[in-house]
Amino acid sequence: MLQHTLTEGKRLGLGIDMATGTGWPFGGPWVTEADASKYIISKTYELYSG
Repeated sequence: MLQHTLTEGKRLGLGIDMATGTGWPFGGPWVTEADASKYIISKTYELYSG
């Protein structure tokens, strides 16, 4: 599946990111306030058939 994903990504001109986590930002007590994730952006998309 990985080879297929890489091949399709290349065919479509897309990069493939292999995240090693759950999707949540990495961090811990050593991450300073200035470097911590603290913003969230939400978007809503309306999809139409056809």
